[in-house]
Amino acid sequence: MHLVGGHHQELHHQELHRHPEHYDVSSEEWSSADDQQAIHRKHYSQLPPIQSVYDEALVLPLFGARQWVSWTMLLFNLVMQGVVLVKITELVWTEMQYRDQTLWGGTGGACVWIKPGDALSLHLDHVLVAGKSGSDEGYLYCVPESLLIVDKFESIDLNGDGYWSAQESSAQTAAVEEETGRIMNLDYLMFSLVLKKNPAAQWGDLIAAPATQYNASISRATWESHRNYLQLCQALNPTICPNLEIRGILKKYLPEEHKARKRVAKCENILTYWCPTVIGEKFKQYGIYHADLCGVKETVWHKSVSLRSVRYSTEWKYMNRFDGITTVMYFGFLMVMLIIWWMVMLLEIRLLYAWWTTLWFFPVAENKEDCIETLEEDGENRKFKVLKLPARHRRITMLLNLLPRTILILCISVIGTFFLIEADDYQDLILNCVALTFLIDIDEMIYAGIISNNRKDLCEKTQPLTCEVPKGWSLLLPEQTPWTLVHAISVLVVVISFLLHSYFRAGGKLDRGEALQCLCQGSGRICVSAQIWGGELDVRAAINKLGY
Repeated sequence: MHLVGGHHQELHHQELHRHPEHYDVSSEEWSSADDQQAIHRKHYSQLPPIQSVYDEALVLPLFGARQWVSWTMLLFNLVMQGVVLVKITELVWTEMQYRDQTLWGGTGGACVWIKPGDALSLHLDHVLVAGKSGSDEGYLYCVPESLLIVDKFESIDLNGDGYWSAQESSAQTAAVEEETGRIMNLDYLMFSLVLKKNPAAQWGDLIAAPATQYNASISRATWESHRNYLQLCQALNPTICPNLEIRGILKKYLPEEHKARKRVAKCENILTYWCPTVIGEKFKQYGIYHADLCGVKETVWHKSVSLRSVRYSTEWKYMNRFDGITTVMYFGFLMVMLIIWWMVMLLEIRLLYAWWTTLWFFPVAENKEDCIETLEEDGENRKFKVLKLPARHRRITMLLNLLPRTILILCISVIGTFFLIEADDYQDLILNCVALTFLIDIDEMIYAGIISNNRKDLCEKTQPLTCEVPKGWSLLLPEQTPWTLVHAISVLVVVISFLLHSYFRAGGKLDRGEALQCLCQGSGRICVSAQIWGGELDVRAAINKLGY
């Protein structure tokens, strides 16, 4: 599209003033200095050449052409653009809602922030030291809360008698659920450990046991014997056991096994059978979170040590240190794509501004008579100029043509931006940008492909609508405003605002990357599981350090 607006006319008149020797000032039009100054004080708004169904619906009814054709094509265009826009909105909203609800989700998501002073942080003060890993604001945990509570025996032995009883488990469950709003399964875990100790016990007997009897309780020694297994359950998925071995974690928690492959095999057995049995449905639900959010498993074989390491496609997209989503490289690429998108949308917005200005100030007639002037009478080379617009036609155009178009363009601008931001992939980002550009050109495609040649010929012979507008109408800015700089700065401000919001808001791309790393790998500088396990906080750092 080519936009010709009031600013172009101002520049043309300024050029006349600077270089009068290039123009014939002896003509009647330039007969006096006063006339020249009057001309320079004029401001014009002009629509671009006719090339879309919007333009056709504005001009052709003035020639007495069948209006229903124009309005049908206009409605067809609005329906097509609207349907595509609604579907894009649905895709963006569904993806954002699913990802946020599943990953964060308040009381039902996979990951939760632990802030200083929270109920859970008091149970983890033995591993979470403020500033220990560079995080003074908080930590992330992406495992069932019960695994965090039982990591410290003093947190479950409330009366200090050396036993963890059913009553203490129920009281602790109620307290944490009230504080966090998340469902706990601490009773199930405690009873499962009791059954491991005494397979002949029954669930009903355990629950009804008096507080003075310890057949429904766990001693500190029993807890110690199961603690290593409980901590390994925070891995959630048996496929990351090789990564735990590379990070030096399995050697700490399975000291009875002296070979790496046996430690990996035992870790996989624990996470496949022991953890689901002891922790129950909550552990299985986190396994579903892991499968849904982490993506496809990718395995790399390290021949020198006969071990494999595992990464997950979605987590790798975010935390890949070369061009991951959380890196400067992807941030810069996304900025470039958003700048391209907003340059396209700025063109549409400027076109809308020219339409509103022109229609608002264009001369009005009560009927269609004398609205069209024939400039040339030479057969097929005739040219037409629109002198006035019928008042009724102008009102209908503003209401049914320009207003829906304005709303549509503004919606496409914002929704399209989120559509690009949520792509989270280089290829998808490029394809989405091309698809959005295609969306805003539907009106021109309909005009070029469907409108008959006779109607298009009449449109092409009509000069673009031009009218004089009051001085200062251009957003009340000074005449010498550097519009190129204003437009460039506007695009940058909008793009940077969206980018900063998408990356640095709570639950944004940076937080999402940290959460995926914690959920999928149990690693990261602010991941609770990584702090509990010790060893290397990140599998890739361990691989580089050990030369794998």
